[in-house]
Amino acid sequence: MSRPRPVSSPGRPAAWIALALLLAGFAWGIPARLLWLHPSALEAAGHGTPGTVARAEAWLGEGKAGPAAWLALAAAEAGLPGTNTLAARVTAAMTRPDARTWGGAPSVALPGVGPPAGAQAPTALPAAELFLPEEARRRWRQRVEASRSPGALAIWQARAFAPRRFVAVGKPGGQALEATVLLLATLQEQGLLSDGLGASVQALAANARPGQPAEGWEQACLDVLVLSRRLDWTTLGALLREMPDAMALRDWTSVVQRDAAALPVLLATSLLSGRPGSMATRWMAGDGDGRKALRKALAGGEGSARLLGRFKEPVLEGAWGWPGMGAWTAREPAVAGWLRLGLLGASALIAGLGMAHAIGTSVEGAGFPARRAMALTWVAAALLIVPAEPPPRRASQRPRLEVKLAAPDGAAGTARAAAKLERWRMEPSTLGTIAIFGALQAAVYVACRRKISEIVTMDETAATRLRLLENEENLFDAGLYVGIAGTATALVLQVLHFVEANLLAAYSSNLMGIVTVALVKIVHVRQARRGLIMEARPVTAA
Repeated sequence: MSRPRPVSSPGRPAAWIALALLLAGFAWGIPARLLWLHPSALEAAGHGTPGTVARAEAWLGEGKAGPAAWLALAAAEAGLPGTNTLAARVTAAMTRPDARTWGGAPSVALPGVGPPAGAQAPTALPAAELFLPEEARRRWRQRVEASRSPGALAIWQARAFAPRRFVAVGKPGGQALEATVLLLATLQEQGLLSDGLGASVQALAANARPGQPAEGWEQACLDVLVLSRRLDWTTLGALLREMPDAMALRDWTSVVQRDAAALPVLLATSLLSGRPGSMATRWMAGDGDGRKALRKALAGGEGSARLLGRFKEPVLEGAWGWPGMGAWTAREPAVAGWLRLGLLGASALIAGLGMAHAIGTSVEGAGFPARRAMALTWVAAALLIVPAEPPPRRASQRPRLEVKLAAPDGAAGTARAAAKLERWRMEPSTLGTIAIFGALQAAVYVACRRKISEIVTMDETAATRLRLLENEENLFDAGLYVGIAGTATALVLQVLHFVEANLLAAYSSNLMGIVTVALVKIVHVRQARRGLIMEARPVTAA
């Protein structure tokens, strides 16, 4: 009776697997992801560009103390060096009347408007305060009505609509809407609205009919009012020059209304990147990921902020990359990402071929080596590529649940506990741990297959080979031992706080051990024993 071919020499498969690991290690260190923005690329993009503090100093040199003051607040919040000196320079600049009133040298003049009285404030007078007083509104009306700007006149003529959230212009309490329309018209006249935002505002104003509701136009006025009550004239103009359209303005204002503390960082990154809409979208991503990304961009400087504004992908936390490759990745992120994925795919193919040769010829005979290599390649690809390209986190689609308890003295209740229901997701650390456990079980599986092939292809009698196969029972149960050991180790490390607590990562080791042992014993050992039993049976005489 013919016997299967002997197992292949382990030298060549080991070299293939070593080459696969070398390629995978090199690919893993490329600071690029297809679904993420690598922090090394974000940091490298800021090299050679003005930092946040340097940009604020430049604005001070241009006489724009308003934007410089907001950048100083953001730099202090991000913990950047040089903020004390910058704060002192901003305080000195704010002593000038024009800086305290306009946030810098004004491009328009309004008689009767002076610096705010009272204590020195860290920022300039909000722009809305320049338009709300009765005398100021009268002078702004005269200026706008005498303007030669068709856009400014069209905005001013759109004041006669029927508002739902404002009080109509001309009625008691309608000063806020009138001041906002005058502010918008003046911004348009002075060219302080971007082309996209100016076109959006003009379209909304053109659709506002006298005596009829105009929801889009009213929302734009409300957004401008919200910002003008927080930002000075110079800072407001600098922001709106970068605002792409009314939709981005709506998103930006929503962030400020919901989280007033976001204003310094959001404004600083918007001015540095020139993409306020993108910065607002990142901040609204939730779970603190977008906020961390904005603070990283502040630390990197103007180049980092511009790179962050170009992409929608979240920033990957705690990722490692080869030193010196961050600048190239920042310039060619797509090329770097696909190159990394291609190297991981090549390493998976080489590893699959190596494992197929390492397993060698089993009791099934030569079988289908191409199919075996393909199956092992897919397994290696899953172990390499899935942890290397983890899916992005998804913001919760469910409302926050907050429990408020009243204070013992009857004061207003304060938030004591808050819980946020989130959609299930897998963290990169969890995927990495599962990949390690999977690699260990794959090694156990290969060892068991080689031992089965080694025993079956011996020159001993079938009964002896059957006894030797039974003697390796403990080896065939090694998957369970490794799985239990991995689970126990993971739990101990979690209790000692060496790694983040995650039961999925811990118990996945045990589950994969059960699957490996079942595959080895039910599929391969059982078939090998059947073949040996059939070989050892007595031959019946014809």
